[in-house]
Amino acid sequence: MATARVRTGAAQAGPVDDNAPADRPPAKGVALVTDNQGRQFAARKWTPLERMRFLRLIDGISNETYIGYATIACATIEIDGELCRMPTSINELEARVQLLGDDALNKIGDALAVLFEADRENAAPKLMAAAKN
Repeated sequence: MATARVRTGAAQAGPVDDNAPADRPPAKGVALVTDNQGRQFAARKWTPLERMRFLRLIDGISNETYIGYATIACATIEIDGELCRMPTSINELEARVQLLGDDALNKIGDALAVLFEADRENAAPKLMAAAKN
């Protein structure tokens, strides 16, 4: 069964992969995912600079499905223990999507959604407190 492990600060969200190495808890803001083939992936949200580079990479592309796959592929920072950089060309991007495949893209996308939701939940009390001041 494919699993995901996410760390969003002090608390963990999402299902935990009991088969993941115990010496490697997920770093803050990183999702660890295992697909149905047993391949392991790490993905994270981008820095502002990485967002800018992503926008430059997909400039002129308006297909939402393409952009969705591209987003997940570019957020993937590790495949089976090997670090991977963000693609810098459309050819590299499409090769990454092909390497990941449907199952991994879905699992990584779900894990990233958990990260974003946790950030929204953590930000809500801060926004409320700021609005009161």
